Amino acid sequence: MNINFKQSGFIKILLASVAMTFPIFMLYILTGSHEKLTVIGVALYPIVTLTLCIVAIVFQKRLRSSEEITKQKDLLLKTVNNLYAAASLEELISILQSILYDYFNRENIVHVLDLNTNIFLDPFVFPEGDSPLLSKEERGLAFAVYADVIHSPRKGNTGFYCPIFSKNQVYGIIGIKNIPSLQDDEISFLQAIATQMGLILEYQSLYTNHANMILESEREKLRSNLLRSISHDLRTPLAGILGSASVLEDSRHQLDDATNRKLLSGIIEDCQWLMRMVENLLSVTTMQDANVALSKTTEVAEEIIGTAVSRIRKRFPNYEITVRTPEDILLVPMNPTLIEQVIINLIENAVKHGGADTHIHLNLKEVDAHAVFEIYDNGVGIAPKDLPHLFDGSLIHAEKSADSTRGFGLGLSLCMSIVEAHDGYMVASNNLDGGAIFRFMLPLREEKKHERQKNIAN
Repeated sequence: MNINFKQSGFIKILLASVAMTFPIFMLYILTGSHEKLTVIGVALYPIVTLTLCIVAIVFQKRLRSSEEITKQKDLLLKTVNNLYAAASLEELISILQSILYDYFNRENIVHVLDLNTNIFLDPFVFPEGDSPLLSKEERGLAFAVYADVIHSPRKGNTGFYCPIFSKNQVYGIIGIKNIPSLQDDEISFLQAIATQMGLILEYQSLYTNHANMILESEREKLRSNLLRSISHDLRTPLAGILGSASVLEDSRHQLDDATNRKLLSGIIEDCQWLMRMVENLLSVTTMQDANVALSKTTEVAEEIIGTAVSRIRKRFPNYEITVRTPEDILLVPMNPTLIEQVIINLIENAVKHGGADTHIHLNLKEVDAHAVFEIYDNGVGIAPKDLPHLFDGSLIHAEKSADSTRGFGLGLSLCMSIVEAHDGYMVASNNLDGGAIFRFMLPLREEKKHERQKNIAN
């Protein structure tokens, strides 16, 4: 005959009770000179035995209950540690559902809000597949729990549902198959996990809000820098266009052809510069839209460089540009239009500030899981006092005349913003042999959202 744990435990208790009371019983029998005493001893034996059995059983149940509570506490601690280590909301839910299934050995479902949009995501079912928990009635009951936390948890025909909440915010609902019905200790454990899940989602929500506030602050800073740059950078070419056009209108017949062509060339050059300024502003508008994530695709970096250099050579055919790329193709997650704009702005910057005999180099290489783009020249370099302010949009070269080379202005501030939006970074310095060098680095893999938020927050 097979004896399970509970049966064998009861037998041990019964034998122990008999062993404890048997000496008393024998004492009454052996000293039974008084019949009444013997009768009392015989009568007391089963009563004492039964009492001891009851006490032992109650003690064992309490011991088992204590062991179960300890087991649940250990599992809950392990669960919380695993949940906090999750890298994304999807991974968080996956870990939660695996733990629930291992403990209960039942189907479970999680309805959860997207922390950014506050809209429910599609339900997560474990194991995946058709489930009665997805029925219209069960989903209605789950959302009733979401709407009325006070009267939760609730039981349905198939599932048992409890809310995932913290303080006054409800983040979702956990449902678990309730056939057969859950025991009280199982319900308590489920509610404890739901509470911990709510605390974790509250933490992530606060984290996301904090990161968004910092991003909004950066956007506001960029907008202020753009306004300062635009007010300066647009004034110079517009003044040149207005002056040249006025001279042509009033005196074109008195001027020789060479002078007229020079004035027209100046107007065309200033118009082209304004067009590039508008392209930069459109790029900024794309990045400043808080509701649109930066669209990235995996691109061949060499092709993006080739396109940018081709456009620059059409505008500046007299400048020598040398490009060096690695033998292996370098695939980089990026927005190709914006990164091409960065490369164009940096090369154009070298052309404008390097001098007529400037030789421009563009190198691409891989360093520490980053694609490193280097643009450098052999020109006059950057004034030491300007180096700390190259990318903040605050450089205003008031000492320049209308015909002089324009300041750094919007271009470098925009370049830094674009690179940072790609989770990269940019630096600038002067070469020991003369000229300036700009480097920007882009990660070769997409950074996960929680990592990006953590880096921003830090």
